[in-house]
Amino acid sequence: MSTVGGALIGEYNGSGNLIREYVYANGEPLAQIDAGSPETILYLHTDHLLTARYATNAGGSTVWSWDSGAFGKEAPTGSATVNLRFPGQYFDSETGLHYNWHRYYDPATGRYITRDPLVVNPHI
Repeated sequence: MSTVGGALIGEYNGSGNLIREYVYANGEPLAQIDAGSPETILYLHTDHLLTARYATNAGGSTVWSWDSGAFGKEAPTGSATVNLRFPGQYFDSETGLHYNWHRYYDPATGRYITRDPLVVNPHI
């Protein structure tokens, strides 16, 4: 589930049950709350572009990090799962691609693999 602006605010399974939700302030992802008993809260730390670069747990230990390089090819490390990638992108574990609103980005090639659906003039 996303906001009108495209920010991912929740992930649900095929049965409609909440898997995790995201907390933002002024477009910056601040936390991820994983559903379960008990809930797990991860605190997200971003760079100057508001890309989540690492996540810490309640004890302050780093449990996830992503040193992506220019095109996002490198895989994250750590014991936690954080599916946020570059701003507006969500990692799709089924395809290995990054979903960016209405199209898919392949970090291995640094290219979008689907057309931009908002084409003003299709002959340009």
